[in-house]
Amino acid sequence: MKIELIKNSELELKENLIILPCFEKEDISFNKLDIPPQVLDIANSSIKEEKFKASKGELYYYNTVLEGKIINVLLLGMGKKAEANLKDAVKGLVSATKYASKLYQGAIYIALRPLERTSYELFAKSVIRSIILSKYKFDKYKKSDDAKNEPIIKIVLKENCLNNADTLIEDAKIEAECVNYTRDLINEPANHMTPEILSQKARESAEKYGYEAEIFDEKYIEKMKMGAFLSVAKGSANPPRLIVLRYKGNPSDEKIYGLVGKGLCYDSGGYSIKPTSSMLDMKSDMGGSATVIGALNLIAQKKLKVNITAVIASCENMIAGNAYKPGDIICSMDKTHIEIGNTDAEGRLTLADAITYSIQEEKVSQIIELSTLTGAVLVALGEEITGAITKYDYLYDDLKKASKETLDEVWQLPYYEDYRKLLDSDFADINNTGGRYAGSITAGLFVTKFAKETPIIHLDIAGSAWGEKETPIRPKGGTGANVLMLYKYFENKIKDNNI
Repeated sequence: MKIELIKNSELELKENLIILPCFEKEDISFNKLDIPPQVLDIANSSIKEEKFKASKGELYYYNTVLEGKIINVLLLGMGKKAEANLKDAVKGLVSATKYASKLYQGAIYIALRPLERTSYELFAKSVIRSIILSKYKFDKYKKSDDAKNEPIIKIVLKENCLNNADTLIEDAKIEAECVNYTRDLINEPANHMTPEILSQKARESAEKYGYEAEIFDEKYIEKMKMGAFLSVAKGSANPPRLIVLRYKGNPSDEKIYGLVGKGLCYDSGGYSIKPTSSMLDMKSDMGGSATVIGALNLIAQKKLKVNITAVIASCENMIAGNAYKPGDIICSMDKTHIEIGNTDAEGRLTLADAITYSIQEEKVSQIIELSTLTGAVLVALGEEITGAITKYDYLYDDLKKASKETLDEVWQLPYYEDYRKLLDSDFADINNTGGRYAGSITAGLFVTKFAKETPIIHLDIAGSAWGEKETPIRPKGGTGANVLMLYKYFENKIKDNNI
């Protein structure tokens, strides 16, 4: 797909289509665009006759003939002007562009109107990136159809906003590329995304974008006494891999930020086995690791002046004669004895050792941990919202601020320490499951316990990393959510001189 940014004077409507965003209860004028009056007259008549009310997401198509040539117009409802926000506006414009592409194969113009309380540059880049992302398909295992002609998208900007047009498009393309790479990793079936293959992908990314990758096998993992990680891994014929990625963007600074991503390439549930319907999308259980790799790729391309080390404990949770069992007591890297209440609560065991390794061996000063950890977070927050648990509110506040600009959604769940008693064990230091109630909270309390005094935030992306249905800005399958939020988090810290 080709996307261009143009100025008002370059608008050529005849034989093309234009998308006009409209707010409720206002006449359509677009004074700065060279749109023939008769075209706007039709639009305003449609509003007066209530054929088009400009309610949020509403679409109204019409065409007219001028000087023997057809002009195609698609009106997009933006709702009340005072209530318009970045995410709704972007979703509306992506939906309109998809609809317009079905109607017309020529040039599609988008008149980009300013939004109150939103930077025009941010709006423009978000629209460009989201249109690119909306074309994503994971179809490498399908026979290819004949290529279809893609329309040219021409976004009409205010005259004074064209100075950095090339940079806007390039930035949007790079961001979309990293999100789509994350989607690809998540969407690969488990037989094509083993721990060894994931480690190879991480190494390839590091070589391509200029950061370090160090991959450790099961012998090293055993040497480091990462017993919780190994317990989950030992039932699989595919051996585990410990993946350590180091981006050194600010060598003069001793501070190292930690990222930890859950890397379960497949989760059968182990002896606490899942039903078939719940296994079908378990290739996505490495969504945390894919998100971390995608974010590092973007951070490295943008050359952010920050030091980040990512640790991924990658394995599969399978059933075998030597697999761990409910009732077992295992020992983690930090010498915590854990009673196994449920082998399907395996991710937190691998994360416990990954967090300990990040602190003890990589000397990180804080940790952002991402994992597709609990089904309970979907019950609480649905598919599109990431659940956050931390006792360090500033970590959440900074991520929330970043999410506002990247169209990600994150919501803080209570860090309620009284619920730690739900993890009590009669026979060990802790149980790996807290029972039926407050599942996302007890999982977060379990994981963050292993950071001890190191600031940590746990992000449960079980809903946001995988979509059961397509939306205008989220594909079905791997979504790539939170890649941009992580990047923006670090970019903001640099801008605010908090690095």
